[in-house]
Amino acid sequence: MTINLYTPPTLSINTDQRPVKWLALTIVFVTLFSGCANLPPPTGEIHNENISDLQHWLIEGKLGIRTENEAHSAYIHWNNSGLNYKIEIFGPFGKGKIHIEKHGKRVTLRDRDGELSSNSARELFYRVSGYDIPIESLIYWIKGQPSPDSNVSIEQINEQGQLTDFEQDTWRVSYRSFTEIHGFNLPNKITISQPSMRAKIIIKRWRLNPQ
Repeated sequence: MTINLYTPPTLSINTDQRPVKWLALTIVFVTLFSGCANLPPPTGEIHNENISDLQHWLIEGKLGIRTENEAHSAYIHWNNSGLNYKIEIFGPFGKGKIHIEKHGKRVTLRDRDGELSSNSARELFYRVSGYDIPIESLIYWIKGQPSPDSNVSIEQINEQGQLTDFEQDTWRVSYRSFTEIHGFNLPNKITISQPSMRAKIIIKRWRLNPQ
């Protein structure tokens, strides 16, 4: 009996083509990795990196202030343009309506008792309400970022990369809810507190770049 052993066919490799194939593979890998490097980061990271670019915005919502002895609530409408703004607070402190406007270095507050001017919205609000609210810092806190004017301590960030708590200028600032608008994760519920006072802003509506 004759046994025929299987002999695999001889493969023919054209060594002249190998450099071309390796070059093609190299181009593919470089293209893939370059594409991965250009992928956008998670939403939270976009928010943290670009939030300073957000200069023109409008919020509508509710403001609540509580101390050991009393509590007040009001509706707030804040139209911001860079470091200038128009704030309307409806129904608080027996005043009916408080209008605060900043243009350049001049801040004007109007209520039913008349008009006051200063270079500090915080000072004017304290004079008519008795509450020391850091309005100049709120320009940044409302967006979910610390003010660049002073140091920050005890920061906390959640799994989505959102800043949820920090302390600045004796105030503790906390965020418990966010909404995504045009790539920004913006707060819906903001609480600022000191041992003697607590203020909460619940934002019902965000608008970016309002006319």
